[in-house]
Amino acid sequence: MKDLNSNPLVSIITPCYNADKFIAETIESVLSQTYQNWEMLICDDCSTDNSVEIIQAYADKDSRIKLFKTPHNTGTPAEPRNISLNNAKGYSVAFLDADDQWLPNKLQTEIDLMLRGNYDIVFSNYEKISWDGKRDNRVIVAPKTIIYSDMLKTCALPCLTTMIKRDVVGDIRFKTMPKEDYAFWLKVFRQGVTAYNTNTLQGLYRLTPNSRSSNKFKLISAQWNVLRDEEGLNFFYALYCLFVFLVKGYIKYLK
Repeated sequence: MKDLNSNPLVSIITPCYNADKFIAETIESVLSQTYQNWEMLICDDCSTDNSVEIIQAYADKDSRIKLFKTPHNTGTPAEPRNISLNNAKGYSVAFLDADDQWLPNKLQTEIDLMLRGNYDIVFSNYEKISWDGKRDNRVIVAPKTIIYSDMLKTCALPCLTTMIKRDVVGDIRFKTMPKEDYAFWLKVFRQGVTAYNTNTLQGLYRLTPNSRSSNKFKLISAQWNVLRDEEGLNFFYALYCLFVFLVKGYIKYLK
């Protein structure tokens, strides 16, 4: 699908659970975007803190912010993301977790590249920040382009800074499992699409103490399960992909 509208709607997908310490900053980073034709679909997974009250206060002031709730706590971002995706109306979709942030030109930079090249997926580089929001220039520079074979070896696509045409997502949804985002993107790339980097810094990724990025053993196990069980790779090719993943992951960790 090629959209001739130079100002298409972008649907922002945000899962939330007990993020009252960060969700306001996350929403403010969207409100601060230079590109303003967006809708932010936040789905709360039965938070027990003040997340819902904070989100609702923003939604009451700005109709572009929409609050959804899971009927019960699911324990993963998968179902909240799916609920938001099912309600998305945009030409393209972008993903922003409740504790991360975008830089002000994120949406404008990516929608410009998407429309100019008629690309299915675009993305940008990002910077790791500490739990308390401290920035120390830990910038992760992603590849210039990404295809399916690249993704098998490492999750090179930063979900935080990715924008994808909604018709390319189609009926693909997140599965409740470890590394649900990686499994989702592999299904997308299996269609033969290519992702293009804006080659700019557009996102701030918060390192939380209980994130999978901080638990290396669980991360490796989850990676292996996706390669073998979800993608059906034979043992030796999966082992090769896992080896490359570990090497690249170590290099990224050093950054």
